Amino acid sequence: RIAAQMVGLAQGALEGALAYVQQREQFGQKLAEFQAVRHRLARCAIDVEAARLLSYNAARLHDASQPFLRQAAMAKWFASEIAERVASECLELYGGVGFTTECTAEKYLRDAKIGKIYEGTSFIQLDTIAKSLAIGNPADGPYALDVVRRTGGAISDVSDDEVVEGAIKIVEKITACSGNGN
Repeated sequence: RIAAQMVGLAQGALEGALAYVQQREQFGQKLAEFQAVRHRLARCAIDVEAARLLSYNAARLHDASQPFLRQAAMAKWFASEIAERVASECLELYGGVGFTTECTAEKYLRDAKIGKIYEGTSFIQLDTIAKSLAIGNPADGPYALDVVRRTGGAISDVSDDEVVEGAIKIVEKITACSGNGN
């Protein structure tokens, strides 16, 4: 539910900014004509769509009476992060007027911040996700499975620290394979 609220909030911030940059002129042209502005909005649109799809996936699993705790936590965490980032990006496009109470952009940013706090902080969501990677069906827990392979133990013997360590190693492997050294 919170994920969907945050997606709607981010979508509203984006739509408001899109309308604003198409009418606001600076240096003799509309803000929307500047490539940097268009690229910022394009990144925001990608983020909003990704958050929406994570939310839809959690809802789909719930509706199918399948386990969805991890996906719900992922959707809530990601949508909350995206709502704050998109609201901030969009507010910046308004310039100084974006910080005034006459502009809805400041309210979007204020409201987005609370999404990372209520009904389970972002840290709680991350903890839920991390723990879910180490329990249940081994096929659902690649990080836990990696730890089990390395230690020869059982999934129930995997600690939170080991899950995080396993996740870091897998991310490092993926990063190395992608050629993106950072």
